Amino acid sequence: MSVREELIEIHKRLVKRLKTDLYQEYCRRNPQIDQYYDDYKHLTSRYERIATKQEIVEQVLASDIVYLGDYHTLRQSQKTLIRLLEACLITPKTDTQRPIILGLEMIQSKHQDILDQYLDNKIDETAFLKAIDYDKTWGFDWKHYKIILNYAQEHHLKVLALNSEPSLSAKGEKASSLNRRDSLAAKIIAQTHRKNPDATIIILFGDLHISENHLPLQVDKITIPPLKKLIICQNSERIYWQLAQAGEEQKIDVVKIKDNVYCVMNSTPLTVFQSCIHWYNQERQIQTPQDWSEQDTSTSFIDEVAQLIKTICEFLEMEAPKTDSLTVCTAQDMELLKHIKKETLSPEEAKHLETDLLKTESYFIENTDTICLANLSLNHAAEQASHFIHHKYTEAKTLHAKRSTQNAFYYAVLREALGFLGSKVINHKRLCYKELDFEDFINQYRGKRLTTPRLKEVFRISQFVVKHKKREKEFIETNKWATYKKVSYLSVEDFIGISHALGYMLGDRLYEGVLQGIIKRTEINTLFSNPLKGKEALNKYLHLTQRVQTIKETYQRKTDHM
Repeated sequence: MSVREELIEIHKRLVKRLKTDLYQEYCRRNPQIDQYYDDYKHLTSRYERIATKQEIVEQVLASDIVYLGDYHTLRQSQKTLIRLLEACLITPKTDTQRPIILGLEMIQSKHQDILDQYLDNKIDETAFLKAIDYDKTWGFDWKHYKIILNYAQEHHLKVLALNSEPSLSAKGEKASSLNRRDSLAAKIIAQTHRKNPDATIIILFGDLHISENHLPLQVDKITIPPLKKLIICQNSERIYWQLAQAGEEQKIDVVKIKDNVYCVMNSTPLTVFQSCIHWYNQERQIQTPQDWSEQDTSTSFIDEVAQLIKTICEFLEMEAPKTDSLTVCTAQDMELLKHIKKETLSPEEAKHLETDLLKTESYFIENTDTICLANLSLNHAAEQASHFIHHKYTEAKTLHAKRSTQNAFYYAVLREALGFLGSKVINHKRLCYKELDFEDFINQYRGKRLTTPRLKEVFRISQFVVKHKKREKEFIETNKWATYKKVSYLSVEDFIGISHALGYMLGDRLYEGVLQGIIKRTEINTLFSNPLKGKEALNKYLHLTQRVQTIKETYQRKTDHM
């Protein structure tokens, strides 16, 4: 069995366990939902051929209406809409290019005026969420949907509110009808098309609704002639395992199911189902809040992180460290975070923690064995699980270790590389920005006025990364490395951003190398066990940059993928 096949078997076992837990504990039988689910499974049971991002973008631009399936708990599901919009809007303008209108299930149609006020900056975010009663009418992670409305604001896109409140049963109880919701949404879509016949309407709606005989059929019934439609499903489990059987799951992110129906494959089944479990667990936490000082400070997520630790170690053929000392806290555990920050961290460590959490990154605090998850992303959890493994394998060797700024920087880069590699074991669909992405960013903004602190920061990071990569190429040619003095004068923000960027790229290459048999798992084990004291961090980084040169990369740009 190859390394890749071994990894697939591990994923199959984990997915089976997750699905069993999900359906036994959270999912109740509902004939109407079961019918929708069966129709969706039938639609996504197999694919016709491999496709590309460019192909799907061209299909979007040529359609009257696009139905994009939304898996509400999966952040990547909402990000797909942003990536499609970005690709459509950067396409060279033509005389026949159509304006884009968005339609969102997340907001009830009765709140259209409130949505318009928010998009026009007449009310702020707090007032908007309160006015639409977001937590009760939708309740899924606001940050994942906020990026869509921010994008619409920035690009002046019209947004339709498409959801409807549940109807009342004969007993006066609220009873939601999926068919009724489709029907009401279809009327709004059809009315919008009649008023804007030249526009492409892109609808983000629950994935079970977008099967051909549900929302699309309801729209077809009331639009004459029928609109030219495109259906885009996301992350079909059946299609994923078919791609895995063909050895294609690592590199394929778009397939064509049939005419006018595609499927974006940017997340693994493990990631999809784990996102759902995370959401249910979070809801349970919110409904039954605990005082951390009176309870075990480990949250309900500690078992999940412990499972990730075991999985990563199993794949890398390492003995999993004990997790008795591990604490996992989320953004909700603010009192615990304040206590940790005040009682156990140095000022420098506290600054790093604060900066990472503000950037919605997560953080591992070594001297308390605490993982702080800024969000419930499986990528974040697996990355921090990898940091825990590295720490446990080296903690006895690094007591009282002090590093110069230069050595601390390359230690951080290698630490990020191990974190990213571990997260790829769990979710091989995770992408990082590559050198060409940073070059493209520099070219896009060179000579322009950078209007926000974030843009300025990313521009600085991009310049540093590109320059560092150039120095690496020179080292590979000459085997000589001149000390890069700029490393010693980085701000905390730039230190974190650059070490992440360089580390992620290296971790991605190392993961590819393991799958291709160029890097042995024993080499990765040794790296996890290495405390990387003194100049050893820089020397190891330079050695690894040489080792990965022959590794074939799955992708050259993150922005080329869905």
